[in-house]
This record gives sequence, C-alpha cells and structure tokens, in this order.
Amino acid sequence: MPAAPETAAVRARLLEANAPGLRWPRVGDVATAVSAAYERVQWRPLWSNGGRLTPAARRTLAFLAQVDSLGLDPRDFDVSRLDSLARTLDVAPGEATIADFETTLSVANARLLRALRWGRARQPQAYPRVPAPGEGFDLAAGLYALAVGPDPVAVFDQAGPQWSAYRELTRALPAVRRLAADSSLLPGAPVAALRGRPLATAASLRRVLRAIGHAADSAAPSPAADTLLDPSLSRALSAYQKDAGITRSGVFDARTRDHLRASLQRRERDAVLSLERWRWLPRSGDRRAIVVNIPEFRLHVYEQATTGTPTFSMNVVVGRGEKDRYTPLFVEEMEHVIFSPYWEVPQTIAKDEIVPKATKDSTYLVRNRYVLVRGYSDNAPVVKPDTASLARIGKSVRVRQLPGDYNSLGRVKFMLPNDLNIYLHDTNEKHLFKRTARAFSHGCVRVAEPQKLAQWVLAGDTAWSLDRMKKAMKAEKPELVKLSEHIPVLLVYHTAAVDTAGVLRSYSDVYKYNDELATLLAKGYGAN
Repeated sequence: MPAAPETAAVRARLLEANAPGLRWPRVGDVATAVSAAYERVQWRPLWSNGGRLTPAARRTLAFLAQVDSLGLDPRDFDVSRLDSLARTLDVAPGEATIADFETTLSVANARLLRALRWGRARQPQAYPRVPAPGEGFDLAAGLYALAVGPDPVAVFDQAGPQWSAYRELTRALPAVRRLAADSSLLPGAPVAALRGRPLATAASLRRVLRAIGHAADSAAPSPAADTLLDPSLSRALSAYQKDAGITRSGVFDARTRDHLRASLQRRERDAVLSLERWRWLPRSGDRRAIVVNIPEFRLHVYEQATTGTPTFSMNVVVGRGEKDRYTPLFVEEMEHVIFSPYWEVPQTIAKDEIVPKATKDSTYLVRNRYVLVRGYSDNAPVVKPDTASLARIGKSVRVRQLPGDYNSLGRVKFMLPNDLNIYLHDTNEKHLFKRTARAFSHGCVRVAEPQKLAQWVLAGDTAWSLDRMKKAMKAEKPELVKLSEHIPVLLVYHTAAVDTAGVLRSYSDVYKYNDELATLLAKGYGAN
C-alpha cells in the first residue's frame, strides 16, 4: 500500500537509512524496525492526527526530555528539534513539518527503546558474551505500542532493566549530576577556611559531603546560620580527605575543593557507564540471584533482585588486573556446590608456578598436599611425582590439591559451569579480605563468608542442616550437592552503585574498562 502523503518522505528516508537534520542522521540502526511499525498502520502517521500531535506523542516527548536521569543525553534524541517541530505543528501544520516530526520522533523513540533494552555499545573484551541487539525483543512492536498503547512511559520502563540496583542508580544520578554542574556549590577561588573560622559556603559544603557519604555527625545549623567551619563539618572534611588520600587536615583548602569537584564528576560519569552496562545484562531478577561487582570487591545476595535490597553482602577477592588474570564478566547459573573440594590446578598455573617450585624443592608437592594424577575424573589414578611425571604436566598429567585447610579453594566451591572455568570458592588466604583493593586471584572469585553463602544457597534443601554442612566442610573427600533450583550468578563491572544508605558510591576502574566504553558511547547512534 502506498504511504500517506505525510509519511511518503518518512518512507524514503528510512529506505535510504538517512535522515538529514538529526544529530545522528545515519538511521540504519533502527530503519527496519521503524518501517515495520509504520507498515502495521498501513503507513499512516504514528504520532499525529490531522496534523495535530497525539497524546502519545506528547507523553513520549516529555519522557525523552528527561532521559538524562537514565544516563542518556536528550540531545542524542533530538529533543530540541522535536520541541521546535511540535510548536510549529501546533500553529501551522503542514505535510513537510509532519514528515520531519514523524521521522524524528520515530527514530528517537526506536533508539531509546533499543538503548534501554540492549544498551548502546558493545564492549567484547569486557563482556564477551553480551547478546547481540535483536535477541528476545521486537523493536517494531515496542514502537507500535508506544504510539497506540495507553501508557508510553510504561513501555519505556518495561524495556529497561528491572533490577532494583539499576533503578536505584537512576534515582540517585540526577541529584549528583546537579551537584556536579553547580559551580556555585564550591567556591571558584582558592580558599583556606580554618576550623572555627567563617566559611560562607559551609551549607553548600555540607550538602556536597552528605551527597558523597560524608555527612556531618551532628545536626547542621539552619542555612542562614551555617557560616562557620564548625567541628562537625571539619570532622566530615577530615573523613573525606582520608578516603581521598590527601592530607587529613579537616580544613577546606583548594586541594580539597578540587578533589570534591572531581569526585562529583567521577560519580556522574561512573553512574552513566554503569547504567549502560546494566542494560547489557538479563533484564530481570525475579528470583534468587547473586551479583558480584568486580570494582566494588563485593558480593550481594538477593532473594528477589527486581524489588529488594540485598539480603546480605560480603567481601570478595577477584582476578588480578593483569593479562589473563581478570575475572571475566558474564551471567551463568549456579548448578551445584562441592564441599571439601579438590583443586584441579589449571594447566597454566601448574606449568608456570608449581612445576618450577617442585623442580627446585623435592618436598614442595608433599608439603602443599599436591598430587599428580592421570586423567580427568575424581578417581583419576595418582602417579609418582618424579621428574618424568613433572615433564608430562600439561600433557597427560595434571596437578591436584587434596581437600583441607591448606587447599587454595578452601572448604567449599560454588559451581556455575562455563568454558572459562570460573566459579566462586572459599580460600586459605583469609587475610586478603581485610585489604581495601582485593584483586589478587587468578580469575575466580573468593568469598569471605563461604559457610554463610552455602547456607543461603542450600536454604531450601532440608537434607542439609548446618551441622551436616560443617561436617562436609571438614571431610577428607569431596561431596557434590546438586541444587534443586539453579541460581543466576552475575559477574558485573559497575564502577558506580548506590549503597544501603542511599549514597551513590564510585569504585576504582580496576581493569581500566571505562575509557574504552566512554569512547564507544561518544561515537553516537548508528555507529556502534
């Protein structure tokens, strides 16, 4: 069927995958889906009726203007152009203006749906298993639902991640973004306010410190009276200075001011990048789940991650920040738990680390409870640890560490079968959990409270009492327990997250992934 006069130009632009006047005019990323949506209405206008905007058009315009709260840029969706076209249509509707408006709004809405559902960029080094856009979501149907459904905002909301941590981040970002953009909060000229001395910006300084988790420890004066660097404010400054790694003086000086500004800007950037990475993951967590956030060095356990806060959290040790030692990022299902596990030493570790030590010290293998085995089963035969056997490691011989307190996997490991051989486990190096930065492993995730995690994982299995679990963790042979219900485990990389106090925290970019992602996002729509 031929297009209506108002949409003939829309069709031509979509066929050419080019829409002049848009910020990102190459529209090949959404042209097929937009065309399919128009075909569902026989190429009648989606967003106007008789030259007038539909209620759905006005509601989507309002939503597009506020996408900065989602870590997106309204300019990428041509919001100013749409506002101008809408004002023109309200006064003097015409076919050319309708065509421009239809094209611009359809592309903007399709791009926003696409961004919310799958993210805007691909970062294969960081997330090699991120599904390609197009999987599991009909973009044309989503666009059609925006245009004809009763509530376009609900369509956008359902397109995005349903995880509570994602939603908390979207709620926290606007406030930090306003603070980062407000140059009046912190003085522009160097200052050196001493304790007990006048400080005209004391109220603003309290506000900034509170936003980044350093609230003063007593009630602040009223804004009109808050003009001193009092002891409470000085202590909050001192705590911030300690965390920032600068001189802990409790004094508001130029260096502290500059660090505070940078801290706000970093939190804003980290939140934007973290929101993007949330969109690469499965959308919902409507059942029990475990989330390991690598930059935070923390594991969070959820009974229902779509609505609740973590049931509990714990420290973890993750892969070192060097080649072949990163903890890979993916989503897998925990299928079973092994108490008193063997450590089947990876061949690279065996050849690079264990063989040289065993060659120099004939007692090394025995002292560390290593045995050499032939084959891959639990019952693989043990072979004599002589020079010939050491030479066959990586070929027909493997290194196995027997169960015990000395075992590198500790007393329990949590298996999420994957071809990268990554899992969660206990450890015999408990002291590392006291470190602030905890990137020390070969790639697997070591958990600080393995018994607590095991209790939660097996909570629905009445056969596994705490006493039985403790005995299994002290046994001399492994015991495998299959889970009746698999548990999703997300290994994620979010350098920003909202803590239980509602503070937007920023974490170290331990694997240096953020700059690459920021560069990919800057390429704009139609480029990635």
